[in-house]
Amino acid sequence: MTRLNEGLNQIDEEISRLLRARFPILSIVSYEEWRVLGQIEGIRQDLLAHESNGDQTQSTEADAPAVRYPILRWSVTDGLLHWCRDANGHLEPKPVVPPNVRDPKNPLDLLFQLRFPPEKPVDGVDLRTALYVFCDLHIWLDREDRGGRFNHVLVRALRDFAHASKFRSEINGLILLSPRSVVPLELNKEIQVIDYPLPTVDQMAKRFEQREVEMKKSYGEDCVKLDSDERERLMQALSGLTYDEAENVLAKSLANDGRLKADDIAEVLNEKRQIIEKDGILEYFESNKGLNDVGGLENLLTWLKRRHQAFKGKKLDVDAQIIQLPIPKAVLLIGVPGGGKSLVAKAVAKTWDLPLLRLDIGRIFGGLVGQSEENMRRAIRIAENVAPTVLWLDEVEKAFPKSSGSTDSGTSLRVMNTFLTWLQEKKAPVFVVATGNDIDQVPPELTRKGRFDEIFYVGLPEQDTRKKILEIHTRDFPLEEQDYRILAEKACRFTGAEIEQAIANALFLVDDLQRGERPFEPLPGEPNSLLAQAIYYSLHTMVPLADRLDRRGQSVLKATLDKAKEIAIPASEHFEDLDNQQSPGQSIQRSPWSGEEGRFTRH
Repeated sequence: MTRLNEGLNQIDEEISRLLRARFPILSIVSYEEWRVLGQIEGIRQDLLAHESNGDQTQSTEADAPAVRYPILRWSVTDGLLHWCRDANGHLEPKPVVPPNVRDPKNPLDLLFQLRFPPEKPVDGVDLRTALYVFCDLHIWLDREDRGGRFNHVLVRALRDFAHASKFRSEINGLILLSPRSVVPLELNKEIQVIDYPLPTVDQMAKRFEQREVEMKKSYGEDCVKLDSDERERLMQALSGLTYDEAENVLAKSLANDGRLKADDIAEVLNEKRQIIEKDGILEYFESNKGLNDVGGLENLLTWLKRRHQAFKGKKLDVDAQIIQLPIPKAVLLIGVPGGGKSLVAKAVAKTWDLPLLRLDIGRIFGGLVGQSEENMRRAIRIAENVAPTVLWLDEVEKAFPKSSGSTDSGTSLRVMNTFLTWLQEKKAPVFVVATGNDIDQVPPELTRKGRFDEIFYVGLPEQDTRKKILEIHTRDFPLEEQDYRILAEKACRFTGAEIEQAIANALFLVDDLQRGERPFEPLPGEPNSLLAQAIYYSLHTMVPLADRLDRRGQSVLKATLDKAKEIAIPASEHFEDLDNQQSPGQSIQRSPWSGEEGRFTRH
């Protein structure tokens, strides 16, 4: 059957089908109450169109003595209002008071009377076919509400309404509209939950075109200084926001100088970051590191560069057949701490020119029953609405430990299953970069084929990679090729993060060296330049993680890497062998005569 209303999106059509299928109660989850109400107007027209096409035997709106499928919005402040428009299309809500209802602001009173609506019209509307939209009932349906507002009588009233609806010959529906989904156990079988999506890029563009007319009236005909590419970038920047949020951001930009220019896109992104972080579920990261800032890991970088083309919409021409590249969905990076896994997540976002969202699992888990699962669904919705984007899940073994569910009544297991189901089935261009250190604690469900496009393990950088890492972190330093060679050799068995920290520590020694005050004795093999000597000494005094031993006398990293090699492919062909001798750094001691800063000597 062809669609009767091309103006409806997929969710609207689904709502229309559910109403025609006599689903008694729908719960629509959205912050955009007014937008959803506007879309329900389109759903009402769809119901009327189906009725006129023979799906119903009742009379059409033209023949009816009252408005069919009226939209009746209830709120605790307004009571029951008929959501209608005047002859000019302007919104003109009118109060509706059903018979025997003493207080229309009392949902219990209303629901009790509306179970059996009157045959005759009330205030010009047919209550038998009404679409009731109850706003913000969730606070009285939440058993875990700390304010004690849960109302078991309201739950009973909703069950009775749902039961009575099944015996009506007319289509009508009860829609619960709220920013959070709360379904009491008693209503599990009666309520269909629908997560209403935020506006798409195309919808945002149409909204912008409508608002542009008003902008020009207020700020002049030339207030929008954007070409087609800049408009597209602006719409991408606004994706993931509600209409109201987007309009507020644009109004702020216009308030500066009365012009909307390409330079304002950065301001829009900054406002968007604040809005996303205000939600408290995801963190919006600004990355200034690209893939060129990653030392080594050439296998992983090559893999990522190939996948980048898919996000650009690249197609293959194979024997005159056009094939669309599949959008990559996720990669899992495991291995040594400080090996550059998190840096890769930031670098992918920067190089692919995508926003980077960090999923902090600590923000997901809440103290109320069902809150954790709802938070995960909300995080997923935000990521999909911001798409295309990179979603970074750091230390996945802590987010979803192998023992998930054993100590928290299964909450963590349900949260993990929600994430994994989405990861496998998602269609939105959200590229997930998950990182982990202790592979033994990663649940096997995460590492099976189909969850991630690929799993890479990251080991210790070898000599040439260490040299490149040193060069990346000292680009503006006066170091020579010989310095890099000596320092790279000294940094044997160091991770990239440890090398970076050693360089940072060395900078605090430079002042002493410039004044001729050496806080350490000369070391064998140290370079000649002053700055290189400071880095050399900093490396010498640091004990890398690879040199720390477990109870069996093996490196604490050995078990992790051995396990990683069993389930993952190497991110580089040139990792340092952990079985090599310990790093050239030696233990040191503080001289008894040294000052506060300390003077160190080899022993």
